[in-house]
Amino acid sequence: MDVTELELIAQGNTAEVYALGDKVLKLFRSAYSRESVRYEYEQAKMVQAHFVKTPQVFDLIEMEGRFGITYERIDGGSMLLAILQSAAGIDQYAEDLVKLHLEMHKNQLEIDAGLRVKDKLTADIEQVHDLSDAIKTRVIKRLTALPDGQSLCHFDFHPDNIILTADGPVIIDWVTVCIGDPCADVARTYLLIRYAKPKHADSDQQDELRSAQEYFAETYLKFYLKGAGIRREAVEQWLLPVATARLSEEIHIDERAIIRRLIQSLL
Repeated sequence: MDVTELELIAQGNTAEVYALGDKVLKLFRSAYSRESVRYEYEQAKMVQAHFVKTPQVFDLIEMEGRFGITYERIDGGSMLLAILQSAAGIDQYAEDLVKLHLEMHKNQLEIDAGLRVKDKLTADIEQVHDLSDAIKTRVIKRLTALPDGQSLCHFDFHPDNIILTADGPVIIDWVTVCIGDPCADVARTYLLIRYAKPKHADSDQQDELRSAQEYFAETYLKFYLKGAGIRREAVEQWLLPVATARLSEEIHIDERAIIRRLIQSLL
């Protein structure tokens, strides 16, 4: 099979996605090794064994010197697109997001089943170039004292990774899946919703968008705290390490500045 014969339906920084009948091929760019793609494949298999609202994973393949994974094709638009098209239902979308997150976090896994949240955050923090070694050491010390936990965590859980299908919502992009305290996962979602720049948003609506993001983030957090029966402090204690780790990613310059100020306020 030649990749030029396939229909390209999506692409991102790490991979291109092609249609394959009732499946899709996520074909990683040439910089990605067999080992890194196999890791995502094995993690996807692990998630599939514990959580049903995720695309089924099939095969690990090689094509033209690149490596890829075939998944079940999921038809539908993202929750983010639905929100941007009609903000009137924002409270309901926040509630739906929380229901999915709570259902995910009910899955308790063995610690050695995958990457631990605290190990992932530590590795990401060590890769941050925006902050001094002294600050990173302080953050990691605070991180070490936080709870461990054994919940299934997505760690990139936001409305653009929720596909609304005729059979209900499906969660995609589990490449950052890890195991740990669910409050860490909630802190990550809160930061992404509140500060990340949505790729589908119009640039001429920035003020409205920032206000809507803040409202949605706070509504999501309020619903999660109520549903889980926990206090806000349980999530807020994770904001410093999660925000610091966020700086290891390629993010918009405006978000980077906001995150840096947030970190300074939390130290």
